[in-house]
Amino acid sequence: LNIVKALKGKVKQYTVSNGTVAAQTKKLERSKLGDWMDGIYLSEKLGIEKPNAGFFEKVFSEICPDDRSKVMIVGDSLTSDIRGGMNAGIKTCWYNPEKRPVPGNYRIDYVISDLHEVIALLDAGDSITYRIMTIEDYEKVYDLWMSCKNMGFNNIDDSREGIDKYLKRNPSTCFVAVKNDEVIGVILSGHDGRRGFIHHMAVSEEYRHRGIASSLLENALSALKAEGINKVALLVFNYNKAGNSFWESRGFTVRNDVTYRNKALTEMVRIDT
Repeated sequence: LNIVKALKGKVKQYTVSNGTVAAQTKKLERSKLGDWMDGIYLSEKLGIEKPNAGFFEKVFSEICPDDRSKVMIVGDSLTSDIRGGMNAGIKTCWYNPEKRPVPGNYRIDYVISDLHEVIALLDAGDSITYRIMTIEDYEKVYDLWMSCKNMGFNNIDDSREGIDKYLKRNPSTCFVAVKNDEVIGVILSGHDGRRGFIHHMAVSEEYRHRGIASSLLENALSALKAEGINKVALLVFNYNKAGNSFWESRGFTVRNDVTYRNKALTEMVRIDT
């Protein structure tokens, strides 16, 4: 209740719950949460349950959010809350007090183990900015890359000169996430006029599960789409389980009908983190 009170007036808060009106009303009256909510939406009254997208469409038809990208569902149920948020196309925050492993078949933008983290999460989101990457960001970006596990680089393409060449070729499709003048996230993306490609997306370990990777990806995909790109590809090491789970949850499917091949045209030193 204290968390709901603290957020009152800062954000709109709604209860969205499955169950009967009688049972859920008793719970809300007992907890006094109902007095602080901007609206209460129960499946029995709506005639449809979470995780169906139709449940959320009925809610949206009444609350009329200006921008669904700013809507987030917080819940402890993967099957109704998180899956429901995925089906509705909104951000998801999994309340996971038992600190269970994050499953790979769900798109989970944020993970919290204490509900008080919601306040910090919203405050942190306000202070994180996303902007186009410039070569002046290189040193901070490179340090971030080197701090992340299971990524692959080389001494030529990923040198300052190599990244400068890439940014000049793709001046509006690479992004960084910045907090307090520190680069805490990055995504390189570009295209050849036909196919888009994503390279080296990374988020500082202490800032993961806060929606930063999702926001970086949204920025990159929007920029590529604006330039007429209709399909995007990327490479992930097979042993990078966290990376593969993220990309799978974002709709990047595995191709089993092709073989990836490459050929170095000059000698280079491989750098694996």
